[in-house]
Amino acid sequence: MIETQPYIIELEELSASHSDAVEKVQHLKKILERFSREVTRDEAVQFSNFFSRLVFISQKLKLPRQLEWQLQHFRVREKELRRNPDQQAARQEYRSAEKAVEALLLIAGGVSSPGYGASASVESEAASSGMPVPLSSTLRVQLLHCVPERGELLCSCEEPHGAEILVRYTHLLRDVPGEENSTLFRVGSQLNLIDCKTDREGIFTPRFIVLEPDYLVDASALAECFQEYAVTPFHFFRNKFTEKENRSYLLLGNLANFFLDELVFTTDPEQLSFD
Repeated sequence: MIETQPYIIELEELSASHSDAVEKVQHLKKILERFSREVTRDEAVQFSNFFSRLVFISQKLKLPRQLEWQLQHFRVREKELRRNPDQQAARQEYRSAEKAVEALLLIAGGVSSPGYGASASVESEAASSGMPVPLSSTLRVQLLHCVPERGELLCSCEEPHGAEILVRYTHLLRDVPGEENSTLFRVGSQLNLIDCKTDREGIFTPRFIVLEPDYLVDASALAECFQEYAVTPFHFFRNKFTEKENRSYLLLGNLANFFLDELVFTTDPEQLSFD
């Protein structure tokens, strides 16, 4: 069980402080980032960014979808407030995000069950936000639900965050038996939809669907299977059960990868900060 009390105390102190609203939002995100790193500290997989780390934690702790949505929404809004500070918007964002982070800490600490009590308010917030439909032909989404009898996927977009879309996939699986369709997609998976078109009903039809493997597959363990002297799956299992060493060069490489990811995906490099 994760020790969450220090985080809860820090959260209470932050709430009672009279700091600038934008600064409180930034501090709250740092608390969430530190906690997420502690939760995933012993995992053998690598995380390309904060988005994927939160998805993994949500699956590991079996968080309600509404709570996961609010945590991801906070991640995006904090970046926007950092670029364009707005005290009123920051105060509103802090109030809702504080409840979500507190709920996460209570669930992780075993104090509360994953039946997140504020889920209704999160749903209403998402419904009333008037989220725009994504217009890009290439989308990065999270799979929420698979409907194999209709050949459709319900997905949540990364940008605009929280927007839910229906994706039709049957045209990509003409050679796959119908009963096997549902086994190809797992709830919680990250998908990249390439060359999307939208029909009159608003359903997205991509030319390709690419499963994002960066933290779903242990690439190092998989590579161990292919040696000059033999190709065998047993090296994969050996690697999985061998205790991982946190060597300095590995930690340094992970840190460099984090800096590079932040720099590549930021919209304004001049405003990027690693404080």
